Amino acid sequence: MSSSDSAVVAVVAQMHPASISGALVSIAMFLFLDAIWTANREQLVHDQFTFVMALPCIISAIGFVVVNVTKPGDFHDITTQAAKARGFLFLGWVLLFTASVISLAQCSAYFVGMGTRESVFPGIALVVVTCVMPVAAVALWWSKGTVSASEEFEW
Repeated sequence: MSSSDSAVVAVVAQMHPASISGALVSIAMFLFLDAIWTANREQLVHDQFTFVMALPCIISAIGFVVVNVTKPGDFHDITTQAAKARGFLFLGWVLLFTASVISLAQCSAYFVGMGTRESVFPGIALVVVTCVMPVAAVALWWSKGTVSASEEFEW
């Protein structure tokens, strides 16, 4: 490993999980917007980007928010707060998993065999976005459990 590689590894190791989550979400949203732009350059209208193609990314973003409504400390209560937290966490994961399954189904239905399409990138981008969002959700959810109340607003 060269010195520049070790420097990059050292910087990434010092990053806060919330920063990693933010970077992943921004990369995912950039890919989503690039997929829209690429698909809308298609010659035929039925090959262009539609709302149905956007559904997995929308569901994934909603799942990201629902997962992060809770924080890891909510599960230690004996009250109904813990049951609500488990419910939100489960619902968020169901949404994230559903978005991934829908994007895989859309990719295989619309982009396998290409047909009249010029690019397969929008299908691949949909799958990548819906696979990156759960990782970002876990990173942000985990970071909420690692930050104490005294250092919450320091970074």
